[in-house]
Amino acid sequence: MPTTSTIPGQLGLSLWQALRAAHDLKVMLIDNTWAYDPDVNRFVSEVTGEVTGTGYTAGGATLANVTETYDAATDTTIVNADDVVWDATGGALTGHRAVFYVDTGTPTSSPIVTAWDLGADITATNAAWTLSIDAGGIFRLAA
Repeated sequence: MPTTSTIPGQLGLSLWQALRAAHDLKVMLIDNTWAYDPDVNRFVSEVTGEVTGTGYTAGGATLANVTETYDAATDTTIVNADDVVWDATGGALTGHRAVFYVDTGTPTSSPIVTAWDLGADITATNAAWTLSIDAGGIFRLAA
């Protein structure tokens, strides 16, 4: 029986690509009433406080140009995408958190992959509300 087990460095990349092959990565905006607990919250059905406002559709936005990059030096998969823009022209939109999830079509099986606390309520009035995705990625999977 082996005493050491080694996980392939690209396992995270392979698993992520398999999941993404069948489903979209989405992001929803949340108000400040919900706090993400990564040890408890697994699925988007557990998220409360989704915002409403001009230019925002329930369930959030599908991310465009999602990429997965593997960094062999750190055995890390980096997931990235374009910035997300909601057009609040003619009204207003306020968000405090951004919850990224894989949309399976069923909230009870759509896993949360990460949640960002934006630090404060951010409001766009009669303008675009932009969620800037850092060049460092949305999230990282390490082997």
